[in-house]
Amino acid sequence: MSNFLKLLVLALVGCFASAYSIGQDSQVESDNGARGILSLAGNELSKILAKLENDLPANLKRQILRDALDKAWMLRGEERMNAFFEVAGNYRRYRMFDEAIELFDLIAQEGESNRLKIKALRAKAELEFVASKNLTSAISAAEQALAIAKSNKLSEDAAEVLIEMGSYYFINEQPEKMIEAYDEFNELPDSVKDMLPREHLKANLHIGRALMAAGDPKAVQYFDRIEPIIDGDPEAFELDLVLSIMLELPGKQFQWNDPERIAKLQKLFLNERYANDPKICDVGNHIFWAYFLDREKEWVRFMEFGKAFKKRLQAFPDDLKTVESRELSNLEQESVTQLTVQTTAALAFALHEKKVEFPVMKWGAEVEDLLSDEVKLEGKFPSRIARQDLNTFVESIRKGVLDVLKCVPNKRNSARV
Repeated sequence: MSNFLKLLVLALVGCFASAYSIGQDSQVESDNGARGILSLAGNELSKILAKLENDLPANLKRQILRDALDKAWMLRGEERMNAFFEVAGNYRRYRMFDEAIELFDLIAQEGESNRLKIKALRAKAELEFVASKNLTSAISAAEQALAIAKSNKLSEDAAEVLIEMGSYYFINEQPEKMIEAYDEFNELPDSVKDMLPREHLKANLHIGRALMAAGDPKAVQYFDRIEPIIDGDPEAFELDLVLSIMLELPGKQFQWNDPERIAKLQKLFLNERYANDPKICDVGNHIFWAYFLDREKEWVRFMEFGKAFKKRLQAFPDDLKTVESRELSNLEQESVTQLTVQTTAALAFALHEKKVEFPVMKWGAEVEDLLSDEVKLEGKFPSRIARQDLNTFVESIRKGVLDVLKCVPNKRNSARV
């Protein structure tokens, strides 16, 4: 198809799509079936448009954008700058990065709207960092945007720029500079940070991680901010993200089984909001092993939680299917099965050690049945545990499976126990 025909088809399809959209808006009372057909037709038109656009040669796309830029020059004031911004965005979309950067720079120099200048500088910074791999130029553009935001008291714009600067430093492995940017974000008014909960969490999480990696105890004060941020706007965060982060947060002196930390995880474990997220099983596992270590002093607590956790693990796949109408993925199923095996084995070991009777045959049959599915027996344990604790946990599983429950793992797993 010639370039002329391609452009003609684009124009015709665009007109048809516009007419379709207008028709949809005017026919509010049309039946659901008709709207469904129109929606399908609209989707097909979008696919056709996308394919035709992708098939256009790069030189033709460049010429179309030059023509658009020439028309933009004929405009005046901010109308011209807005048109420039749109053209620059299309240059970026078509990976014509040099032209995009040049145009964003022009907007930053000649624009009148401070917000548009900030947007242009942020876009330029992103392209300098991602496309040109030039951290210096990216930071320079971001600092210009930050200066404009500060001088005009545009706190939300300043917040977004600081988060982006922190990300550039983080990716470029400059933790000190990253901490500076994120700390400056933390100094902004609470009203601004409350509008950006994900960014607020990101800043404190990344500072905490960097300080913890350096062995700096000040990391804890940043980690302590995470839970209030999540509680302030829980709908802003995916459930599995919340659970993953809460599992990561260390306790005092970075102790994985710090009592205050375990109490927070227990609160999460009992929260109905997270009841059907598979990651909640990892939270329960963390609590279980903390209680396992303290079983001599807190035997009742350990047994009550351990048996309840075992029961919850066994019912979890069916509960998820009933409540969420979905099944576990293979990876999730493998994780839940592994946790069921090791929890049952550790409970059996502890009860045998304490000389307390329990249904050995029943539990043994349950574990034997799960082992037939080639469950990996390396163990799933909390992060940052001491080598001594790890050895204790592994030995309890091994003895629970082999010596107490008398299970015989298949050949694949026997070497892993």
